[in-house]
Amino acid sequence: MNVNPSPLPILTDGNICITATGEVYQTYTLNTGLNDADYDFEWFDSNGTIIAGATNSTLVVDAAGTYSVIATNWLTGCSSDPLLSSATATVTATTPGTSMTIVQSEYFSENATIIVTVPDGSGTLMYSLDEGALQSSNTFTGVSAGEHIVTVIDTEGCTYMTQEVMVIDYPTYFTPNGDGINDTWNIVGLNQADAKLYIYDRYGKLLKQLSATQDSNGWDGTHNQEQLPSTDYWFTLDYTENGVAKQFKAHFSLNR
Repeated sequence: MNVNPSPLPILTDGNICITATGEVYQTYTLNTGLNDADYDFEWFDSNGTIIAGATNSTLVVDAAGTYSVIATNWLTGCSSDPLLSSATATVTATTPGTSMTIVQSEYFSENATIIVTVPDGSGTLMYSLDEGALQSSNTFTGVSAGEHIVTVIDTEGCTYMTQEVMVIDYPTYFTPNGDGINDTWNIVGLNQADAKLYIYDRYGKLLKQLSATQDSNGWDGTHNQEQLPSTDYWFTLDYTENGVAKQFKAHFSLNR
């Protein structure tokens, strides 16, 4: 006597993506791992009701719920056990994050910190800086001055957002030698039109008042059209950090 094995369909839990208004924009495909040539299939929804017209080895799902399948080998007549856990899968629904805000703290420090906030979405969010490794924390510390790219995804595959952020700091030196590299000095990333930025020599003489905006040409190392010598210069900056008025003082080097 021949004993024919029962089919063994294997389903994997999955996820669909829906908008806040309930529109499905990413479906999920349940796959039994069997082929349509040798087996017939019956699919069932969360209520145990047969899904009309669903007779293939795969089922495209556009609604959250628990789905199950019975596979029958048409040659032997053997069917899979409907109580097998491997023949049941749960499909969940995730809404994506659609916006983010980024706040920098600790301006002008070696521990510049940016915090990313995503106000919407139901997925498990992951964050990366400059296309680096993903992390579950929404905080990045010790970020260098200048332009960076923040990426936010969710583990369900429904969210993907990127945003540029400028980390605010100041260059510790500049080299106004006309080679097109570090030829001028200015605050990096502040872009505050009402900020007051002044440059002084070591004796406290005012040399230049600068605009701390992205349109500023910066300081070229001259005073009254005369090139100033290679040495240290000082600056003061009155600015606003996350709504709080502050003043910062420091110095930098001019290297010719």
